[in-house]
Amino acid sequence: MARSSSFNLAAVALTLLAATSARSAIFYQYEASSPSVSFSANLSVNIYLRETLTLGSASALPTKGGLFGAGFRVTHIGGGTLPILGISGNPTLFSGPANGSVSPTTATYLQAVSLETTSGLLTDPSGRILLGTVLFGSVPSALPALFEISRIDSLGGNTLTFTADDLDFPSPDFSGATTPTPLLIYSTIPEPASLSLLPPALFPLLLRRRR
Repeated sequence: MARSSSFNLAAVALTLLAATSARSAIFYQYEASSPSVSFSANLSVNIYLRETLTLGSASALPTKGGLFGAGFRVTHIGGGTLPILGISGNPTLFSGPANGSVSPTTATYLQAVSLETTSGLLTDPSGRILLGTVLFGSVPSALPALFEISRIDSLGGNTLTFTADDLDFPSPDFSGATTPTPLLIYSTIPEPASLSLLPPALFPLLLRRRR
């Protein structure tokens, strides 16, 4: 009997896991315009919120009133140093309150649509919303330099729909933007012998550039 009960519990657990996976057909993430960018002086890189739809799902934003406000973070995590000079939002889409902070190694920006509006933003045909840009300095110590694009923090409440759904965290309707995405800024791609000097997180992006 004990063995049968254990089997049934396992079956229930698997069923619940499958149901959760089926519901998680909508994914959110913050990302740069490209995961790797060639360096130039005073380089400006666009930052987006992407909604990815799988399993035949439809966008969650129309049913939730659209995007009310969004926050994002850019952080240096490895390789050479390339100072962050500035960060800005997208005033065309987010015409309400905004606030940003910048240091050489990390920058954040938080913004909202106009408080007079009654509905929020929807994605473009590629599934993205342009949140803003980050500006990098003109004198790197060395390249490549690796950054990550992410939610502002683990407390939440920064990227919200009009119905107060927080896209930074998972829900029954979607998988939140919990995983940072990389941004590699390079001048020339290092030769294989020099790869051992770089953080392991750089390898997939460097290999992608070589192909």
